[in-house]
Amino acid sequence: MAPDDLDLIIPHQANVRILEVAARKLGVPMSRFVVNIEKLGNTSAATVPLAMMDAHTDKRLVEGTTFALVAFGGGLTYGASIWRW
Repeated sequence: MAPDDLDLIIPHQANVRILEVAARKLGVPMSRFVVNIEKLGNTSAATVPLAMMDAHTDKRLVEGTTFALVAFGGGLTYGASIWRW
């Protein structure tokens, strides 16, 4: 799959600048990222499930949506998975 195949990207959200750089490097518009850091702040390990819940509540995550869950930690630690709702 390529980034263009994803309807949404639901990332860990330490700060919005990191997300903007990721979007630019992937060539994906920020509108496809589920961002809630301005509302909740950095919620640590809960950022991904909280953003997923927000996407579902906002009707962005509906049946047939293809999305990536992406999280990162200290150093170069990261994890990602692709889902279809």
